[in-house]
This record gives sequence, C-alpha cells and structure tokens, in this order.
Amino acid sequence: MNSHISDKKIGLFGLSANPPHYGHVKMAQYAKSVLGLDEVWWIVAAHNPLKDAAELAPFEDRVKMCEIIADDYKWLKVSDVEQRLGLNKSFDVIKAVVAENPENQFTWIIGGDNLVNFHKWYKWQDILNILPVAVMARPGQMEAAARSPAYGYARTLPENPFTLLDNPLVPISSTALRQNLNAEYTKPKVIDHIRQKRLYP
Repeated sequence: MNSHISDKKIGLFGLSANPPHYGHVKMAQYAKSVLGLDEVWWIVAAHNPLKDAAELAPFEDRVKMCEIIADDYKWLKVSDVEQRLGLNKSFDVIKAVVAENPENQFTWIIGGDNLVNFHKWYKWQDILNILPVAVMARPGQMEAAARSPAYGYARTLPENPFTLLDNPLVPISSTALRQNLNAEYTKPKVIDHIRQKRLYP
C-alpha cells in the first residue's frame, strides 16, 4: 500500500481479522484520536502462530472482510503486505512498510498482552529504534505489561518509545463472533460474506 499524500501520521494495527468486527474499529478509532493519527492501516496477518490454522479463514477472505468494514471509514485502510511480501515477523513488516512509504510517520499499535512478551520478539530493540509503539489496554494485562522487560528497557532510553493507552475495553471477540454471527458485532455485509463463503462451518 502506498500513500499518495506525504507526511501523514499513520498507525499500523496488526490483526488476524478472523473475522474483523466493530471492536477492531473502536480500538482503531481510539488510537487515531489519542495519538493524533491521520490514518490507521490494518495489517492483516498472513499466518498467526498463536492461532489454530484450521480455524483461520483464507487470507483473501479476511482481507475482503476488512475492506468491507473499511469502506465506511475514509481514514481506515487495509494492507496485504504480509502475504504480498511473504513476511511473518513484525520487524520485517515494519521495515517493509516504512521502506515503501518513507514520507510518512508510523506508530505500531499492539495490545498490552503483546508488550508482556515483547522482549521475545524478533529484533524487538530494533523495532523500538524504527518507530514508536502504542499499547492498547487489554483486560488483566496492563500491570504485567508495565513490569515487562521491554518496558523496563524502554524506560532507560532518552525517550520511551512506548505509549500506554487507557482505552475502554471492548467486549467483542472474533471467537464469539464465529460462534454467533451477530449483526451487532460486525457489518451485515461481513456476515453475508461469511455465510456465502461458508468460512466458519
């Protein structure tokens, strides 16, 4: 994905989108507002080692469902960079996006549960040298996140690259949506796509 207007502030929000729902939108909206972003890009995961591959809908369908939702929000974009370039590590994804869009300023958006184990990520210190990282609150995770090795390391730097957000917790999950296709949780056209393609039998 390439931006046509230079000097945008853009949040990169990784998600499995299995399926995407209004909770993802609310988190993106909150980050956009608090961080003063011009856009949020959903980076759809090609694979997720923490999830059962058998439960993961095809990548093309997950991207399509994201695009269906993003159509309603001019500031929300969908990126296929992981699949397009064959990437599966956050460092490589970030490096590729920044290289493709050098004119923009990026912030990586993660959940508090990710910060707990951030020090185990591939080239995690290099990530902190490339761009700031915003951390979305997750239930029961933020105390451990603030005590994490990565956050402790970041506090020794001249400027802490992490920003801990105090976002409202969203009681919607992709797991629950797969089990009960509720139109209150996602766009009706997403549910139509799921049913037409029989994504979650």
